[in-house]
Order: sequence, then C-alpha cells, then structure tokens
Amino acid sequence: MSISRILKGEFVFFGDGKDDGARGGLMEMRTFDPVASVFGYSLDARSEMKLGSPYEVGRWSGVSTLKGNADAGRVNWILRHGYPTVSFEELGAIVQGELTRAQAAAATQAAIWRLTNHVKGVLNSPVPDRLVDYLVSHAVDVEEPAAPLSLTPATVTGSAGSVLGPIGIATTGDQVGGLLAPEAVAAGAVLTDRAGNVLSDGSGRLTGPAKNGDPLFVKVPAGADAGGGTVGVAGYVPVEAGSVLVSPDSQPLILLGLNKFHTIARAEVSWTAAAASPSPTATPSGSVSPSASPSASASARPSESGSPSATGEPTGSASPSTRPGESVPPSATNRPTGPGGPSESVSPSNSGSPSPSPSPSAALTAAPTPTPSTGGALASTGAGGGIRVAAVAGVGLLLVGGVLLLVVERHRRRRHGA
Repeated sequence: MSISRILKGEFVFFGDGKDDGARGGLMEMRTFDPVASVFGYSLDARSEMKLGSPYEVGRWSGVSTLKGNADAGRVNWILRHGYPTVSFEELGAIVQGELTRAQAAAATQAAIWRLTNHVKGVLNSPVPDRLVDYLVSHAVDVEEPAAPLSLTPATVTGSAGSVLGPIGIATTGDQVGGLLAPEAVAAGAVLTDRAGNVLSDGSGRLTGPAKNGDPLFVKVPAGADAGGGTVGVAGYVPVEAGSVLVSPDSQPLILLGLNKFHTIARAEVSWTAAAASPSPTATPSGSVSPSASPSASASARPSESGSPSATGEPTGSASPSTRPGESVPPSATNRPTGPGGPSESVSPSNSGSPSPSPSPSAALTAAPTPTPSTGGALASTGAGGGIRVAAVAGVGLLLVGGVLLLVVERHRRRRHGA
C-alpha cells in the first residue's frame, strides 16, 4: 500500500535550545484513486498535524501565518527556488558546498518557517544553513495562485417568485458539474441560465457541464415559503504550486508543483416569501368581488411550469448516494516510481501532472452533496476540496474528494514544554 511521509528532512532548530525545534522537510502524500504523489511543505512551525482533522484547498487569507504577513509572497518564491524544484546538487553549487537531499529539503523548510513563524530556523550545519540564508535573502514576492474553483458572490438573496443571481463560476479546469441542494429543490427552485432556461434536473444536478465564466441563476416559484439552500460546483481541476491546504484545527500546508484535486465550491442562496396579495374587497351589494371567486383563486396558484419536468428526473447513475471517488479513473501517468519516492530528475511541476479529467457529472457524483451546514469557510473563500485526516496509532488518512492519502510519519514533534 502506498504511504505518505516526510520524504526527505532533518531536525530544524527554532531557537538556541537543543529541544526547541522540529523535524522538517519535503512531505510526500500519495493518492490511490487516481494513483499520484503530492508534495509540499509546512506553513506553521508551532503547530502539529492533528490526525482526524478535515483539510480543504484554501486561500492564503485562511492561513494564520500568511494572513497579513508581508512575507507571504516570499514563501511562494522559496517554494519555487528551493528543493526539489532545484536539485540538491545545484543548490549545493549555489552555496559552495555539498548537500544531501535531506539537508536541501530541511533547509527549504527552515527558510519557509523563518518567514511564516519568524523562528531562527537553522540545522546547525554550515552548508545547509548557508542555503537557508540564501533562500531567505533572495526571496521576492510571488503572488498567490488563482483559486482552482470558486463561486462569486458567496451569498445571494432575493424573494420567492424572482430569479436569484448571477453566481459566476471561475475555475482552472475545463468544465465542472453543479448541484442545487435538496431543500431548495423541494421548494421548487431550479438552476437556470441568464435567459431563464432550466439547466437542472429533478434532483437539482446540472444536466450539462459548466465552464469558466458561466453564470448560474436560481429561479424560485412565486408561492414558495421563505427558505434557501446551497449551490455547489465540483470538478477534478488543476491546483497550482503555491496553493494551500487548510484545516480548522491542524497545520496548514503549501503545495509544490501542479496537482489535480477533486475540488468543491459553494454559494448560499436564500429567499423571503413573496408579499401577500390584498384581501378580497366586497362589492356595495355585499357580494364577493370576482377576484375572490374559486376560479380566480385557482389561477393564482403557483404555476406548475416552475417545477422540474418529468423528463428531468434523476437517473440511478446520478444518485447522490454514489460513494466518493468511484467515478475517478486511475491515472497511469501519476503512478509512484517506487517505494523510494520520485526520481531526482522528476521536477515537482510534472511529478503530479494532471491526468485526463473525468466528466463533470462523474466529478460531482464523487463529491459529497453540498448542504448549508457544510458551507462554512468555503462560502467565504469560494474554493474548497474535501481533504480529511484521520488517525489510527499515528497513521493519518487524508481524503481528497474521495481520494485517499496516508500520513504514516508525523512531520514534527513538539518542543519540550509546548
């Protein structure tokens, strides 16, 4: 079984105390479906990876050590000019000494920690410490990569009988699938395009793929009670180097190379009930006005044409009960090279190179059904991809949109007294 671990690393000292530090270096995570390796570094020297915590593809603003940090862009430069983007031999030549792979990786991690946590960040070895100094002193700002998938705005409001939107889709992928939450579908809401054409079936799923720049609208029947729901889009999309994985209670990570993750973005929609029509007015003779007649009352009911058509009923293959990951085919191009990790000649930019994307409907089937309770940070960041961490006797499990990764080795230990 493939595992994830600190592929190369050594102890990094935060201060002058011999126990004030952590083992740091290049982290490798291997997915199972499809088989691929993902590489990255820690963004917080003072926190641990807590097993059992959820992770999502996030934004720098969601990382405490990057938010408001003037050096955030310099961290991205170090990622692109440290190990293994640049080989350990080349880095040794730059600092005029010999380096091992482990020293090059630990020095790259130490340089990142100097900027994120402002710790001493040394290995107490001359050549790797010169590399730390070189990376930090030469680092310049490199902007944050675009979000791999987002919906804008994150919140849309309106009233029953109106069309809510537009909700714009932005993605680095070719196409994505979409879904309207069951509670909104039960209220008679449907997804439409700008012209009002219904795009969703009876289960709330988009009947065709959506692309970057496409707008989505939510049409709500006039007779609907006040309510709301989630609009979700999902796809197997490229995630660029410098993107981060965030968790509410575990250590943030920054990713190397170009990877493809099953990613989800959500927006919340809500509506109020339509204003009540005026009460029937009695005629001078005491008879009820025509507006109160049974036939008129019947005609005032919400139009049946606002409900999903019978032809839009979901098929068995599109059922939300489909288990995550079943529809994503393995990628031969992303298979690990062996138990020792990738060869030195393979750069991070292609070690996790994207495999052909499954169809948007398959990607959405692999995604958990969006619900209001799971919007959370995703609604504010506009990007997300489910990554879960669980633990059994020190073994962590990371789930990337239904793709399993294992973390067998904790990447750091607490300093004494911490």
